[in-house]
Amino acid sequence: MEQFDLVIIGSGPGGCTAALEAAKRGKKAAVVEKDELGGVCLNRGCIPTKAIISCTKLYSKIKRASDFGLSVKDLSFDWGSIIKRKDEAVGRIRKGLEFSFSKNNIQVIKGIGSVKEKGLVEVQSGDGKLIELKCSNIIIATGTEASKPKGFENAMTSDDALSMKELPKEINIIGAGAVGIEFACIFNALGVKVSVIEMMPQILPGADEEIAKALQQNLTRKGINIQLNLKIDSSLPVPSPQSLVTGRKFEKIPVNNKMQTKDPAVYAIGDVTGTSMYAHSAMMQGIAAVKNICGENAEMDYNAVPSCIFSDPETASVGLTEQEAKEKGLDIKIGKFNFAALGRSTASGEREGFVKLIADAKTGKILGGHIIGNEATNLIQEIVVAVRKGLTAKDIAETIHAHPTLPEAVWEAARELS
Repeated sequence: MEQFDLVIIGSGPGGCTAALEAAKRGKKAAVVEKDELGGVCLNRGCIPTKAIISCTKLYSKIKRASDFGLSVKDLSFDWGSIIKRKDEAVGRIRKGLEFSFSKNNIQVIKGIGSVKEKGLVEVQSGDGKLIELKCSNIIIATGTEASKPKGFENAMTSDDALSMKELPKEINIIGAGAVGIEFACIFNALGVKVSVIEMMPQILPGADEEIAKALQQNLTRKGINIQLNLKIDSSLPVPSPQSLVTGRKFEKIPVNNKMQTKDPAVYAIGDVTGTSMYAHSAMMQGIAAVKNICGENAEMDYNAVPSCIFSDPETASVGLTEQEAKEKGLDIKIGKFNFAALGRSTASGEREGFVKLIADAKTGKILGGHIIGNEATNLIQEIVVAVRKGLTAKDIAETIHAHPTLPEAVWEAARELS
């Protein structure tokens, strides 16, 4: 029986990052994966949806060619080619992961892994064989699976939607979270009649209300039908011939801030912990777990986790929303700047949206930031650093921002506060 320093069950963003971090630190690591390397994020989530979104956004922009003094005739799209491009992008990234694993001597064992006892992982391989892996430490990174509520067994999941052979004429999307909104934008851009059904009083539940409202108004103008405060169950039939279900299921494993379970030699990271269900959080959790395995004292801090929605327009946020700050009884100031007043935005023809900063009224410390507009998912990172490091609006305002660029919108919002 081969001995490992670390066995990781699951090869999503958290599992892969943990394996590479362990190898970098001289640890002998093995990764157990029942499907393709990369987990849901690479194969059925983050990457394939963004590959498709890159196509639909370009298609939408080309339709506005006349706004830029250009003429395009006979513009069309081929769904099959879009899916093929998506698959090729996923394949290239997966090959890159396989190369990195091979280069770092990380073993990949195909099958379903389970923790049998202290220091022992059992793997049920596809051919029915049992493989036992002895190890000093274990990281569980099993993620989530697509789920369907009772009565919607014939509906699509997000996994199904990424491999459909042809587009439907109309579709109902159940859930207006990140996944639901991104798919709504994809289908709408390609001419599908889209309805989004959400049981909560706003789309993107938990997001800053002003941002959510602005995005809803934009999507409504584009023809997306949004129904809020409506709970769907098997007793209420969905009229569309096609329905997408966006839920995920998992068994929650409690962990401390060191990512340890009740057994200090067994760690859990990623969605399965139910803490901060983002790929980027899973990556940092994986690094924290490996640091602790190596004898360091690393703890996770969730105060500055960015949320990025690749809608059209994009939205991104970090830290406290305006509502959360008020609920905490904090005395705050808000600085806003509209992209319509920014030189680069007008020049590029992407004038919609704004940057919103929330700061402590007395100290000026940035407590949160929220963006809707072009490149919001990239622009948020400056605010993430500010929230994590306790920077003030004055710190941002006194930092030179290149002109003409989109980050000037963050600078202008900070200037309003300082």
